[in-house]
Amino acid sequence: VQELEVDVEGLEDGMQEVTILAGADESFNVVRVCVTAEDPNVRLRGVLLRGFLLDDRGGQAGVDEQDCSVIRRVEVSTNKSAKKFLTDGRLDTCWQSDGRSGQHWVRLHVEVDAVVTGLAIQINSHDGNYCPSLVDVFVGEVPSSLKKLRTCSLTPSGN
Repeated sequence: VQELEVDVEGLEDGMQEVTILAGADESFNVVRVCVTAEDPNVRLRGVLLRGFLLDDRGGQAGVDEQDCSVIRRVEVSTNKSAKKFLTDGRLDTCWQSDGRSGQHWVRLHVEVDAVVTGLAIQINSHDGNYCPSLVDVFVGEVPSSLKKLRTCSLTPSGN
């Protein structure tokens, strides 16, 4: 998975889909997205984990299934009752953490035999201090042995 440069200048325009990762060169079972905001809590409008499924022979399982959602299950650090809003496809709903820590996480379990091609989060810059300012992405085979893949700042330089 290759890193992308995030255009933080455009994050002042309200609703945004921020692509964190892109590429199709790795397969892993778990992706954890750690988010930090200026406020102790953080608000995400959605999370997208795109990829394709492999068939029994290791090839792509049909052209129609290219670039589909490969999220099998979602876990969150806090406010578990609102995790459904991360994948409901609506920008008027959100998951908001409710803990004391300044860093919270969303753990995405990947479909079996899937290759991840991209990861994006949906945010609204009008959420103020609840809007993420730092995103860390960890990947691996099991939740207990994830390795950091990338850190991405969502704060424009000079702010």
